[in-house]
Amino acid sequence: MISIIIPVYNAEQSIEIAVKSILDQTFTDYEIIIIDDGSIDKSYSIAQNLAKTHGFLRCFSQENSGVTAARKKGFMESSGEFIMFLDADDKLKQNCLEILFTKFTKEIDIVNGSVLGVPDGRLWIHKKLGPLTKQLAVESILMGTTFGYLYASLYRREVLQEDVFGVDDSFKIGEDVLMKMQMCKHANKVYNLSDIVYEYINNEMSAMNTKVIHPEYQIRYMAKRTLILENFREMIDICAISTLTEVNDANKMVRQFFSPLVKFDTNTFLLVEKYKVNSTLKESYLLDSKLLTMIYKIFKAILFRLKQFLLARENNCEVIY
Repeated sequence: MISIIIPVYNAEQSIEIAVKSILDQTFTDYEIIIIDDGSIDKSYSIAQNLAKTHGFLRCFSQENSGVTAARKKGFMESSGEFIMFLDADDKLKQNCLEILFTKFTKEIDIVNGSVLGVPDGRLWIHKKLGPLTKQLAVESILMGTTFGYLYASLYRREVLQEDVFGVDDSFKIGEDVLMKMQMCKHANKVYNLSDIVYEYINNEMSAMNTKVIHPEYQIRYMAKRTLILENFREMIDICAISTLTEVNDANKMVRQFFSPLVKFDTNTFLLVEKYKVNSTLKESYLLDSKLLTMIYKIFKAILFRLKQFLLARENNCEVIY
C-alpha cells in the first residue's frame, strides 16, 4: 500500500483538488493522510469532511510547526510500505502512482518522477535517468541533474529514518534537498524517470517566490550539507563530490549577492569575494573592486525599484539569512 501524505497550511481553495487527483489514480491501493499545520482558514474542516466521505482518508491537526514537522507527523500516522508526499496546492497526474510503483525492484528504494509547472508550462525533467547507485544519486542531486524536491517521488518506507526529518527547521529554502540526501544514505539504489507524474502549481505567494536567499544563509546551508555528506564518507567519494559542487556553490553565492534585494555591506562583500575564483558568472568580475561592486549594486537596486513602481507592484519578497 502507498501512504500519500499531504501537509496543509491555509489551502482551503486547493485541498479538494489535490485529493481528487489521488481519487482519479489508476493505481488504487493507497491511503491518504492529511496533516493540517495550524491553518487559520477552513482547511481542516474541509479535510474532516473528506475523511467522513472516504474511509481511506484520515486527517490530523497540529500547531503550526512547519512543513517538515507536518510530513513527519503524517509519516508517523501512516501504515503504507511506500510513502509519497503531495503538497496541498499541487496535483498528481492520473497515472502517477502506477508509473512510479512499477519501477520498484528489490534493489530500488526511491523512484523519482518529473514535474510540470502550472500555469507557466515549465518542466523539471531529470537529466540523469534510470537506476543510480547511492554515489551517483547524491552527485546528481548536488549537480542539479536530479531535482531534489520531495514530491513526485515514491519512497520505500525504510529510507524515511529519523535523521531524514532531523533537518534544522531554520532552513526554509532547500530543506527538501537536504532530506533527499539523507534518504539516499538509507537507499540501495534510486531510479529517475522522465515521465511527468506531478503538476506543481506555481503559487506567487509560495516560499520559493517570496523569499530571497542571502549569502549568509547559503553559507549555513552549505555547512549543513557538508555535515550530511560526512555521514556518507564510508559509502561515497566525498572529495570528488565537493570538487563537482565548487562551481555551482560559487555561482549561487555570487548570484544571491547581486540580487537587488540584498543590501551591500563590507562583511558580505568579503564573504562572497572568496568565491569569485570558482564562479563562471560575468558579475563575479566586479568583485575585483569593492567600489565597482557597490556602485553596480546600488544601480541595480534603483532599476528594480523603478520597475516595481512602473508596474505598480508591491515587493513581497523577504531576504532570509
